[in-house]
Amino acid sequence: YQRRVHGKTSKQLMEGKKETHETMKVIFLSCKKMMGDGVTLLTMDYATSTLREPATALILPKLKEFGIATELHNWLLLTEEMIAAHAKNNSKFLIGPIWDYHEHPKEFIRMLNWFDKHHASVVNPVDIIRWNMNKLYLRDLGSIGLALPKTYFLETPTSETWGEISSRFIKEGHGAEVVLKPVIDACGDQFRRLTITPENEVANEKVFKELNELNRGILFQSYIPEIRAKGELGFVFFNGEYQYLFLKVPAKGRDLIHIE
Repeated sequence: YQRRVHGKTSKQLMEGKKETHETMKVIFLSCKKMMGDGVTLLTMDYATSTLREPATALILPKLKEFGIATELHNWLLLTEEMIAAHAKNNSKFLIGPIWDYHEHPKEFIRMLNWFDKHHASVVNPVDIIRWNMNKLYLRDLGSIGLALPKTYFLETPTSETWGEISSRFIKEGHGAEVVLKPVIDACGDQFRRLTITPENEVANEKVFKELNELNRGILFQSYIPEIRAKGELGFVFFNGEYQYLFLKVPAKGRDLIHIE
């Protein structure tokens, strides 16, 4: 990454500040399946023997190269006492590939609250992380004029059935192809694409019931076929300033955009 800032590349900027990093410590947070044995880089970032995202194994050596001390922790094993101690020493917490946070939302929110309580320095800011972990942020984006697919935001558990909700969706003219997913989810773990038809009624009701029982809220959305055909854009900002964008396209015949 050689993005230029004020006429210098990111590498030049980092090298110029190397001396100031001697006492800095970064606490890199990962999840069990992505951190391997926690010591050997070759074991990191692997899940079911498939390289998913080489975040840990790439970032830790790079930080050390610039004189930044690091510790690697499984975020679920982080205690309030550990956070308080690191915050007192002005360490920075860098949230890495913790792909299981949606399976432990209460623990994740508790950790964020500990960060706030002890005034810990976290990348990204805690209020942004807390806002982003819950897909209700789409309401906020819609309120400022950004276009959204037609979406029902369902609190769970809901007493409404699939039949009641899907009938209302059709009557409002939103189409029969829909996507369901929990409000708190990651990696498309509980993503479901369904078609509203009488023939699918029983199967769709079963899927809806399973998501309802997760009790993590449900997004009931119109399916956007352009995502499969054209992909989606991601925008990257540093310190609130736009830097670049990238295009992500799903594999042929897939709806989810995964590295696999």
